Amino acid sequence: MIRWKEWGKPYLRVLIGCVLWFACVFLVAKLGDFLVTLSSNVRVINGLKMASGAILEGSFAALALLLFRYLEKRPLRNFGLKFSKEARRITVYSSVILVVSFIVFIVLTQDASLGRWHILYVYQLSLLPVSKMLIYTGVMPGVGEEFFFRGYVFRSLRDHNIVVAYAFSALFFSLAHFMFNPFGLIYFASLLLLGFMLSVLFDETGSLWPGVVIHGLINFIASLLEANSMGVSVFYLEILTTVHEWVNLLRLSYIGMSLEIIALIIIRAWLKKRAVLTATSGDRRGP
Repeated sequence: MIRWKEWGKPYLRVLIGCVLWFACVFLVAKLGDFLVTLSSNVRVINGLKMASGAILEGSFAALALLLFRYLEKRPLRNFGLKFSKEARRITVYSSVILVVSFIVFIVLTQDASLGRWHILYVYQLSLLPVSKMLIYTGVMPGVGEEFFFRGYVFRSLRDHNIVVAYAFSALFFSLAHFMFNPFGLIYFASLLLLGFMLSVLFDETGSLWPGVVIHGLINFIASLLEANSMGVSVFYLEILTTVHEWVNLLRLSYIGMSLEIIALIIIRAWLKKRAVLTATSGDRRGP
């Protein structure tokens, strides 16, 4: 019979971490509501919203590190902060797949008369608003969410049950996004597969940074395609179908991109294993 200490406590610790995550979201949301009452100036309010977003994502990263170190009682050198040569290579390949996938999506939607794209005001863009948008939509969520969902939740469960680790981290990652967005089946499926893909990236490389980069890049590109929330006019989309249908198509593109990156990782792992087996077989034969 499996004792509670051996089976139940690791899962209980992760559940405690998830409860603390929700507490962070609630407290920072209250803080954000308070901050926006301090001014009626739109620019100041946007700045305060960015500040509360930075606090939220920073609290996710700090919470993950503290839980890993003191609740799990593991050294931070095992958290996944190293960026090996293999991890950097996977990051580059995955980033190329990601960018190409979005370009293909834009071309296909335009060719199918679902949307007509126009690039606007590029010559008027300054570095500041673009960098603010990159930090706000890309860097902060990439670091905060990857540190917690992959660095803490997935890593903590991985040593006890790999199936539970993949399933729970991807499911919690997906459901957490519906605290801020209305539920949609296609959106849920795209987030579920995205969470699974990011866990595969982390599991295969042992580094959080590929997931941080890919997660941040997805958010940044999606923000350019869906809405210019930071006031940066880069793309103008003339939608020739309904907005709902077009957004669902974009979500489906996330699913396709995630499957491509998972396939890349599986093929690379298979080729690497095959090379090792070939080398071992050659050593056994001898001269």
